[in-house]
Amino acid sequence: MKKIVVLLLGIMIFSASGVFASGLAIPEQGAAAMGMSAAVTARSEDLSAIFYNPAGIDYVENFEIMLGITPIRPGHEYHPFREDFELGLFKGIDAESQTFLPPQIYAAWRTNEKMVLGLGVYAPFGLGTDWDKKWDGRYVSTFAEITNIHINPTLSYTVNDMVSVGVGFSYITSSATIEKMIDTGSALWNAMGRNPAMASLAANKGYDSLFNLEGDGSAFNFNLGTIIRPFENLQLGVSYRSAFDIEYEGTAKFKHEETMIRNTVAGATTLALQGSGLNDATIAALASAQADTAYWGLSGMMPSTQDGTATIHMPWTLNFGMKYDITDAWDTSLDLDFVGWSVYDKLVIDFDKNKPKDKSTLKKDWENTFTLRGGTSYDINEAFVARGGLMYDSNPVPDDTFDPQLPDSDRWGLSVGAGYKLGNIRIDASYMLLQFLGREKNNAVGFDTDVTGDGIVDRFDVPMGYPIGNGKYKSRAHLFSVSASYMF
Repeated sequence: MKKIVVLLLGIMIFSASGVFASGLAIPEQGAAAMGMSAAVTARSEDLSAIFYNPAGIDYVENFEIMLGITPIRPGHEYHPFREDFELGLFKGIDAESQTFLPPQIYAAWRTNEKMVLGLGVYAPFGLGTDWDKKWDGRYVSTFAEITNIHINPTLSYTVNDMVSVGVGFSYITSSATIEKMIDTGSALWNAMGRNPAMASLAANKGYDSLFNLEGDGSAFNFNLGTIIRPFENLQLGVSYRSAFDIEYEGTAKFKHEETMIRNTVAGATTLALQGSGLNDATIAALASAQADTAYWGLSGMMPSTQDGTATIHMPWTLNFGMKYDITDAWDTSLDLDFVGWSVYDKLVIDFDKNKPKDKSTLKKDWENTFTLRGGTSYDINEAFVARGGLMYDSNPVPDDTFDPQLPDSDRWGLSVGAGYKLGNIRIDASYMLLQFLGREKNNAVGFDTDVTGDGIVDRFDVPMGYPIGNGKYKSRAHLFSVSASYMF
């Protein structure tokens, strides 16, 4: 039974490595900005500059407030490398549809002719996936959801007619939930000495246990930026947001298929005792006792709840932007963003009950990425403005750690938007299509046994067709955004 415990907890530790492992940031933090594919580092567009470049709120005359929301509806498809229509062992599936609603709340107040104070509350990281509990990748993920809220007071200072600078400080609170199935059938089979007669236990949906992990954490970071206006029709912007570490404290829970486990152990015990000379009643009693020992041993040695901590390294960002006024009514902007995902080189998980071990360190080796954004706006008249944008975003996840909890790949985006002003009120709305390039998972994420004995666990160790979601993935997301501003 100890073998079962060690294996299941090992799988739990391995699976947790991907909980937050996604480059799927949400840089669309305002309707006007999203309409231009967030190419706004050099713009004083609206109060969303608190997020993009705090120097950009230098336009505020008195007091202004802005409320917004960006419904995000992602879609993910999975297709195995080989379909099996006859037995239904491997088949394509779509993740369950979900809609995420990250909010934005901004406010700013001019204290004097030089200084503007601002406050932003927004969610620049998040999203998740919801897969069927019996799908081909159930031993990697069935559910994942992450929220990450920043509370960001800022200050913008106008140095002179050409230069504005800004600085901010953020308190960050985050929560996450993941679920996956655990291959209890294989654990039972291994504990029974891999009896060929019981081989059907391995990777059997009927014996899977449900693993759930929920965690919360907090952190601090800072951001700063500047906008320079060297000529009347040109603005240049630079902004930086620091990296930060979040230490999550979480609780893991297990739910076992009690009846299936008891029946399996009792059946195997009965089979082993046949021909031993014991009568049927004695064999039945011993089989029942062994079933009790197995189930309660599993539940006792592997706690139904297990607390632990995990430190996640989140990236720095460095953005460069340029805005050029083509005419009095028409302008265009270009941004180049760099994201320092290389700080996420490993994930360290520490369990309080030290089962099966005190600490696990997993390599991630993510890579720094870049995003290229272009946007334009055109003032149709004094009240209406039209916007559009294009972007290309590279992803940080290497092939050997890619997983379907939050499937990520390089993507391109197309956005359109519009704004309307009526007195002190401004309404903005926009839409963005994000199309992810196809991605393949052909690694060992979800499997942790060195079958080949070469000292590493990779795709060559994974049994053919083992349900860890190896196959092809396609993703797409639709984003809608609306915001309302009022200038006092």
